[in-house]
Amino acid sequence: MDDYKTQLSNHVENIFKTYVKPGLHICDIATGGGKSYTIGNLTCNYYPQYFDRIIILCVQKKLVDGMNREIDRSINGKNSLIKPSDKLVIENNSEVIKKAIKEKSFNTFLEEIEKEIDEQRVNGNTKRLKYSYNNIKKIFEVLSGLLTTFENSNNEYLKNQIKENESNLRKAIRDFF
Repeated sequence: MDDYKTQLSNHVENIFKTYVKPGLHICDIATGGGKSYTIGNLTCNYYPQYFDRIIILCVQKKLVDGMNREIDRSINGKNSLIKPSDKLVIENNSEVIKKAIKEKSFNTFLEEIEKEIDEQRVNGNTKRLKYSYNNIKKIFEVLSGLLTTFENSNNEYLKNQIKENESNLRKAIRDFF
């Protein structure tokens, strides 16, 4: 099966390399034509050389699952330029922050914000930014603790606290920006 997918992927890549000029192109390829496999390979083995962030949008849950499987296969391949921790799959709003916290990508987000605030300090007053950042960080720490505790139980009160803090964290992030 993988050999067939590899052949399809190589064929799709050859089409793009041979017949298409550099730029953004939209291509309608039939189901089973190797789109997810090709994107998984390109995302892990080629694109990281040129992009800091790669965002793949899927309109159907089954496409998200398929794309995620292909990227996981490519991540575990010998030519992958990215690690599993570099990937974040956003399935729906209620899971976004929980996954980002569990997979430590939210920590990276906080570090980037703090770095940007430090760089902005040179240009002026960052008191409001620092206050908003500290609010995000405080809610994040509470939510992290709740998620860790919740993993070991199925308490309805904790579930409600997680939901409330997740909502508060999203609001704090919106307020920051």
